[in-house]
Amino acid sequence: MFIRNVNKTYNKNNVLKNISFNIENENIVGLVGKNGAGKTTLLKILNGNIPIYGGDRSGFIDKKIASIIEKPKLYENKTGLFNLTFFLKIQDQSIDWKFVEHLINDFQMQNFIKRKVSKYSMGMKQLLSLIIAMSQKPELLILDEPTNGMDAKNTQKVLIQLTRLTQKYNTVIIITSHKLEEIEQICERVLIMDNGCLIKDINLKDKVYKKRLSLWFLKKDLNEAISLIESQHQLINTKGSYVECEIEKDYYSLLRDLGRKNIYPIKIKEQAYSLKEQYLDNKERFDEHI
Repeated sequence: MFIRNVNKTYNKNNVLKNISFNIENENIVGLVGKNGAGKTTLLKILNGNIPIYGGDRSGFIDKKIASIIEKPKLYENKTGLFNLTFFLKIQDQSIDWKFVEHLINDFQMQNFIKRKVSKYSMGMKQLLSLIIAMSQKPELLILDEPTNGMDAKNTQKVLIQLTRLTQKYNTVIIITSHKLEEIEQICERVLIMDNGCLIKDINLKDKVYKKRLSLWFLKKDLNEAISLIESQHQLINTKGSYVECEIEKDYYSLLRDLGRKNIYPIKIKEQAYSLKEQYLDNKERFDEHI
């Protein structure tokens, strides 16, 4: 699956700017960014709901796609079971009732599925929409804030079921959420958007994150140490004898290079660089250049 150089304009406002990416070996891809970054517009383009004016989305054509974008679109005056059956039938979808029943029970909707949707909470409407979408066993499942309105217990059930869906049916999932801890929990890759641009593509496979490395040096070594570190890594902060940088692997090669110049840190501190920190850091860098 791929898109190339996709642009989208609303009322002369360029809301998507030259977006390109491939999905190859990842099962769950997160899409994050502030409100208005262009996430929902991009999802609608991937789903084929809105046209593009420039670029190529042919890599998503002819895929079996199910989606929940923005608020669940359900018949409020009908039961959950009616909605489930109706939407699967209009998709010309043969219904695997054993799988549907499994989802209903796992999401603890068995006592509510025959009630009118107007009696549902927002979280229950989200769960029903997820059951409808997942019951289609799609090649691609597009989800826009799927756990919105859910408590922590149901959120975890949804995340577990999404992971199972990818494992059992080889479904690819593209998911947005403002809850970065959810994205970090289930995604193998994260695309960060801001102001209509794709500003960062982060690989989370095997949970290998970037790290922050803090080093303290003698004053006489500081300038040369900063120069060497800056040539190899992203420098984040310097203050006094303190240097902070971003690393992707271990820092031993950096220490060896410093040692060749007879420079040795007097103190070293390493810490994980969380997805939230990466998101905020990359957004800050992007803002500086617009």
